[in-house]
Amino acid sequence: MIKVLTSLLIVMFIASCGGGSDSSSSSSATYISATLTHGGFDFSENEKSEDGDGSVVFWADNQVYASGESYDSTLWFRPNKSDDNYEKIYIYESSASSLNDITSVDSSKWIGAKDPYPSLKVGKIYVIQAMDGYVKFKVLSMRKDGNEADVEYKYSTSTQF
Repeated sequence: MIKVLTSLLIVMFIASCGGGSDSSSSSSATYISATLTHGGFDFSENEKSEDGDGSVVFWADNQVYASGESYDSTLWFRPNKSDDNYEKIYIYESSASSLNDITSVDSSKWIGAKDPYPSLKVGKIYVIQAMDGYVKFKVLSMRKDGNEADVEYKYSTSTQF
């Protein structure tokens, strides 16, 4: 009887720990942590790379700023993937509060070349088209003086996460 009770308590404890899901902040078991810089980053390889998927910059790539923002006022992520006519920029800020809430890419939300470019904000989630897939990432912290953003992310080769 004691073995049964002990086993039951162990099972209940493990179940109550959540098993590595994102409860609205982060999960090291599911998401990868990285520091994005001006030097570039490749999400599929999880490494810094000038030829990667994009970089952190201090200007809006299309020079269209949201109200109250201007050149060098904050940080932006500039994806390297673009369409041939530069009509779309493959990034959008999600309204989701948890990375787990985003299960697929909504391509209707890519910003237009004349739309205000979403600046990076701590706690916000962004979706980009990478050079070889798609990424959702959450900004954990930023250092404007170093053009750096600490994020947790998930990369996918398809539009499904």
